[in-house]
Amino acid sequence: KHKLGSHTMLSQLVFVKERASHSFATLKRQAMRGGWVLCTNVHLQLTWLTNIIDSLLEMVRDGQQIHPKFRLWLITKTCEEFPISNLHLSLKLRVESLKSIKSNVEETLIDR
Repeated sequence: KHKLGSHTMLSQLVFVKERASHSFATLKRQAMRGGWVLCTNVHLQLTWLTNIIDSLLEMVRDGQQIHPKFRLWLITKTCEEFPISNLHLSLKLRVESLKSIKSNVEETLIDR
């Protein structure tokens, strides 16, 4: 866990079978407290993504409040299997790796 601001906490979660109960408990706790949850390599664990969303929806159905400052960050590579419904509900940020100096020089010399 990492402290972001005066009260915001960041938890990086890995959803694997051995740690699933711990990860879901942390997800729910952060959702109620207004913390942030970071899930990386989501493209490698798409089956968990549905469970994550279902877990949050279940909280709402059970009358639990999700804190307005709660944020769920999903980091993934481009993946055709990523559920389109989740994309529609999300803000998307695309980060592309910088070209190497060598490729920039080559591109400059070829263009001339």
